[in-house]
Amino acid sequence: MPMKKLVLDMDSSVSETYGRQEGTAYYGHFGCTCYHPLFCFNQFGDVESALLREGNVHSANDWRTVLEPIVARYRERDIPHYFRRDAAFANPEIYGYLEAEHFQYVIRLPANDVLHREIEHLLTRPVGRPPRSPIVLYQEFQYQAAAWNHKRRVNAKVEWHHRELFPRVDNQVRLQLFAHAHNLGNFFRQAALLKSVRHWTMTSLREKVIKIGAKVVCHARYVIFQMAEVAVSQELFAAILGKIRRLRLLVEASG
Repeated sequence: MPMKKLVLDMDSSVSETYGRQEGTAYYGHFGCTCYHPLFCFNQFGDVESALLREGNVHSANDWRTVLEPIVARYRERDIPHYFRRDAAFANPEIYGYLEAEHFQYVIRLPANDVLHREIEHLLTRPVGRPPRSPIVLYQEFQYQAAAWNHKRRVNAKVEWHHRELFPRVDNQVRLQLFAHAHNLGNFFRQAALLKSVRHWTMTSLREKVIKIGAKVVCHARYVIFQMAEVAVSQELFAAILGKIRRLRLLVEASG
């Protein structure tokens, strides 16, 4: 099925380290000695790119190194392009780059007095008995920070919740191996699992299908795998094998 849109999510993570590994450093936010890798995922959960970084760098460091090859890869596709990220990537250089590449984007802004004044009327707790479901309020306005060269649209969201008083990884080679393993697992989940179990997490997929124990019985003409049906039934396992077999035939036919 052809891709109808591209949605990219970029985020950093923590990979705790031990010993004197090259590039490792203490990061106060995580409270440990670590690496601070940067990842970019698409909407299907695939890792589009990953970069190992020293442990004490800012979350958005080297964003261009990770993002530019991905943007180039999809630039000629006539589909909508979207980018999502948190406040660590609230940087006018990133905004300008995404706008030049015709990306629509949502990046969280750090709070400040100007933004608070724009939504001040939403910060007064609603009167009356609060419902059990959250009260969600929105406000859209134009905003230009001092470092920006033009105004941009800002959407504010305020939530009032019941019973709440106030509104609310390793060296570079290993990192790439983990990213490829994740992509293979995610591809397997999309291409070989039945719809009834496609909601499985990567952990469930690994523990129930890939790393499951079995007794191997060898005969002259065939080999039998005897597995407990606690994790996966015989019918489900057979159906998964059938989809893998058909996928192989499709690949051979297209090659």
